[in-house]
Amino acid sequence: MKEQFRKLYRKITFLSSDLEITKEIYSDAMKGFTIALRDVKNIELHFATPAPHSDEPHPSSPGAVPSQSEELENPADNERATDNERATDNEDLPRESQKRDKIQRKIFRQIARDTHPDRLISVSDFERDLKKKLFDKARIAMQEGDFYTLAYVAKKLEIPLPEVTTENLNSMHQFARRVEQEIYDMKNTYPWHWHHRETEEGKKQVLEAFIDSVNNSNSD
Repeated sequence: MKEQFRKLYRKITFLSSDLEITKEIYSDAMKGFTIALRDVKNIELHFATPAPHSDEPHPSSPGAVPSQSEELENPADNERATDNERATDNEDLPRESQKRDKIQRKIFRQIARDTHPDRLISVSDFERDLKKKLFDKARIAMQEGDFYTLAYVAKKLEIPLPEVTTENLNSMHQFARRVEQEIYDMKNTYPWHWHHRETEEGKKQVLEAFIDSVNNSNSD
């Protein structure tokens, strides 16, 4: 279990870093694509970031690229782990989160103790703010059954982790799939492919494909 946890933790840490980089590139791609499209169509469009876990493009987004474009493996096609039972008996959490894994409860209680205001009276403002943010992260993670983020916060606070369970690992697998799906959704859009075309002709082809898809959608 420990070895599985270490490997999965490192994988998610890498994926989370990759997600942040992908978001930055996607933001640049959206700006450039929108400007290029306005030059072609002389119109103003408002695009939304593709919704994670969606097989269909968001109605107001540039949408998924056509099938003839570069193919990416969709994480949604992979077998998904079963949902974890969600539980907690900590009074700091909402009533709807009353049933959580014992390991998660144990970690959260230790995080709550280490970040309690009474323990932060004599620390610097920087450390106080940091620990408050870490507690907020842990609280949301506990509500959502997100074991990875709980483990991440515990490590930041140098709290030893107890022996993980199969359910904890399943939670981490689900977290990894969500991150992979979000990355996939951004990379599978017209702006992303437009941004990564090296020639003006290639960029033009992506713009024309997007305009055709919009026209076909409007005619349906």
